[in-house]
Amino acid sequence: MPHPERRQPKRLLNRSVHRSPAAARPAVASVAARGAVSLRLLLMVALVAALLLPVVVLSWLAPRPAASLELLPVLAWQVGAVLLVLTAVWMLGVLRPLMRLRAAAIGLADMRGEGVQVCRPGWRPLGSELDQITRLLQQAQGRMAGLLGELEERHREMHRMAMYDALTGLPNRRMLREMFDRAAAQARRQNRPMAVLFIDLDHFKEVNDRHGHPAGDELLQTIARRLQDTLRRADLIGRLAGDEFVALLQDASDPQHLAHTTLRVIHAVEQPVPLDGGRIQGEVSASVGVARFPADGDDFDQLLDHADQAMYQAKMLGRGRFALFQPQLSPGERPIGADGEMLRAFDDDELQLFFQPVIDTETGQAVGAEALIRWQHPSEGLLPPSRIIHRAEETGALHRLELRTLDQACAQLAAWKRMGLKPGKVSINVSAPEFRHAAWAEELGQALTRHGIHRGELAVELTEGTLMGDAEDTAQRLRALRSLGVPLVIDDFGSGPISLARLGELQPAMVKLDAGFVQRLPQDVAARALVSGIVGLARSLGITVIAEGVETEAQRDMLADLGCPLQQGYLFARPQPALPEPAWPLPHAEPDLEPWPLEGANDAMLSPLDALQPNRQLGLR
Repeated sequence: MPHPERRQPKRLLNRSVHRSPAAARPAVASVAARGAVSLRLLLMVALVAALLLPVVVLSWLAPRPAASLELLPVLAWQVGAVLLVLTAVWMLGVLRPLMRLRAAAIGLADMRGEGVQVCRPGWRPLGSELDQITRLLQQAQGRMAGLLGELEERHREMHRMAMYDALTGLPNRRMLREMFDRAAAQARRQNRPMAVLFIDLDHFKEVNDRHGHPAGDELLQTIARRLQDTLRRADLIGRLAGDEFVALLQDASDPQHLAHTTLRVIHAVEQPVPLDGGRIQGEVSASVGVARFPADGDDFDQLLDHADQAMYQAKMLGRGRFALFQPQLSPGERPIGADGEMLRAFDDDELQLFFQPVIDTETGQAVGAEALIRWQHPSEGLLPPSRIIHRAEETGALHRLELRTLDQACAQLAAWKRMGLKPGKVSINVSAPEFRHAAWAEELGQALTRHGIHRGELAVELTEGTLMGDAEDTAQRLRALRSLGVPLVIDDFGSGPISLARLGELQPAMVKLDAGFVQRLPQDVAARALVSGIVGLARSLGITVIAEGVETEAQRDMLADLGCPLQQGYLFARPQPALPEPAWPLPHAEPDLEPWPLEGANDAMLSPLDALQPNRQLGLR
């Protein structure tokens, strides 16, 4: 059976590219030659008519010599008038169009502005002029053929970029979906089952952290070649993003053969990979999730999602293995241990979003909120984000966790908007691995579209350390962020290595003042000077400043005096679950609304759940 992925680009190209340059070229020389012949015939007819007219008249007047002598001056004037008219016709009807054609031919021949060699216009025979125009059109024909060739090459390059992964050369998600649709149509006709393998590399992050991203890229390229060599020619292999690959097995009718193929994939990945010219060894394993067509799904996205779920089950069972997709497991059937707990947290909705408002102390009203993940652990109680992220990294579920956080934040924001509330700007925290994830910007855009979130309503908080990675890669990702209308917020500002020049390059919409500065207010003179300097600098750059960790009225008042009215902290409200209506005051539509009293606002914004959770520690984020 021919290899589908090697035939597909050619078919796509044949459908989308127009006729070849050779088929599109006009017969310039023959057209010009026919034009020259037609002009010569016209002029010859006109000249013969001008010459014969006097002869005819004189022959008519020959019997009457006297009359002939009297009419000779008139006849001479008539002949002169005919010649003058013919000259005008020649100038207007032949030479001017010919000059326009010549100018157009020069423009076509010199499309790139490189200059062409032409004779200066003058009185030359018509054939010479037409020959020069013919040569110019032939030059233009050659230039146009070259441009069409370049366009075809650019089309092929754009097709490759749109359909194939730039690093490994494997089909990407879009190409895989098209190839799956064709394979599925054929499988339905033949009543033949297929299988989708979701392949995730274990411990790939360690290779990147220890040896750098170039070594990680080299490892991915080697793994891609191994997967191609391991599978049959009829099977398809592609790369989704990061360390995730997808294989489509065209024939999965034999369960034993399916298991054997999956084990060969795992074994191929586990072999050490020489990196950096063999000076170092990269070692990873593979967790594989398997979903079968049509039993586990009838379309590409559903099968991919089910294979992804099965892959997480394989990870939680110990990595370096595969798992078949199964419907929702009952609590007694779930694996135990740290990986099993993480899986249970996703399935039982133990992971929840809490929200903490950002208050404008000049009005006492909320101007936004920060979404914070919490894990209601059945035995350990409420776990903070730091512990949740640590466990998610250990179990390989960090990407899934951050997608869940993004989706819940957008869903809650949309719910508040449907109720007619104005929650302001809601921000979410994004980790460094998630920010560097290849599909992060695309998935962020999908979540915004899915929930109807408008530009500026959702913000992303990144730490200084996250933004100090590869400058070019960071700039590209921030451009994608701005194109989605998502403002950048630098979290814990002042505690990291960002310089003033770097701050100007990043162009954040807001910075959150590190809580360490706030805790030292109002007694510490140095802290006051630093906060005052940061606020002044941010204002000069058009950046909004938010103070975090405000716990006392003295800190609130000092920050307001230093020019920082936007504040967040336990003084105003603790992080609390999303309620049908937030427990903190929201802005109203009435422009003449009286400002909310500051003292009253502090009491009114305390969460009604605080009394139910007396053991929650202050300052926990």
